[in-house]
Amino acid sequence: MAGGPPYLAVTGLSGGRVVLSDRITGERFSVAPRLLANCAGPWIDRLDAELGVPEPLSEGTKGSHLVMERPDLAAQLGGAMLYFETHDHRACLIYALDGRMVLLGTTDLRCTEIDGAQCSEEEIDYLFGVLEDVLPGAAPERSQIRFAYAGVRPLPRSDAGVTGAISRDHSFRDIPATEARPFPMIVLVGGKWTTYRACAEQLADRILGLLGEPRRKSTLRLKVGGGADFPAGAAGQAALAAEVAVAGPVGKAQLRQPFARGKGLDQQRHRDADAEGADRARHGVGAVALAGQGREAEGGEEHRPSRGEHRQSQQHGIGFHGVSSCREARRQGRSAAAAPVLSRCRPGLRRS
Repeated sequence: MAGGPPYLAVTGLSGGRVVLSDRITGERFSVAPRLLANCAGPWIDRLDAELGVPEPLSEGTKGSHLVMERPDLAAQLGGAMLYFETHDHRACLIYALDGRMVLLGTTDLRCTEIDGAQCSEEEIDYLFGVLEDVLPGAAPERSQIRFAYAGVRPLPRSDAGVTGAISRDHSFRDIPATEARPFPMIVLVGGKWTTYRACAEQLADRILGLLGEPRRKSTLRLKVGGGADFPAGAAGQAALAAEVAVAGPVGKAQLRQPFARGKGLDQQRHRDADAEGADRARHGVGAVALAGQGREAEGGEEHRPSRGEHRQSQQHGIGFHGVSSCREARRQGRSAAAAPVLSRCRPGLRRS
């Protein structure tokens, strides 16, 4: 996309073909796709504009986090994550990364400058303030900050006055072909790390249906990333715990506890996956992209995942039910509970 990240960028249309530019070598070439899926995150509007789609669909909000050296807070949290609602209806959290460092976040500010987003001094003041609200006497100081980072959430465009009320769910927008752009487009609006696998499967089913291609393989049970070589049996997990214990101060018995907690969760996920798979087989999902999605593909039509698809998202990634219920309460004009929620962190899950 023009002005976006380096390397390969979409820089327009020429003769009905997509023009691609290599940001390093300067080489330009074009391709003629049957269909284009725009999954550019917070840059989707910029890419759409290059392809003759002027309607803005996204509105990013910036979220910043602080990594602070606070062994006292790490000990006070005791392995739990403190998840709380702020005075301005934001969902924030703090949890220990290890025995000395804690992660504190996050802000939620409307953002038009996507490239180069950084944590501002005002955001640090805000995070210090909400920390004092929930842990009086915490007395955070800038000298305790060891790292700060920021990112832009690719949220849908919304008239909501409070950014915390903007949906974090993903949706798909179908853009029909035109004379200048003789191929249709699917635009992914939203999406997040915790639901990426379900989102990718829904998008793949949608694309396959529009192309008239059947799904040949399911990735429902496919292990990826750090889970690809993760030991499944008790013996392998004990060996991994022993290996990690050698490298740090955590004891073997303490390291084995998360495996026991995760076993029950994994068994429940497999039961849910089997039920979901049987339901998908009955309804023929994959043979036709929109089967089970309750909507035909029409020009400019937006599809939001159904409740069943949302359950599938939860199978593939851990979401925060507390924040969803808070946002739903605000949409309906009810007051959300302000009491913080303690959530035990499971190993290998990134919180965002």
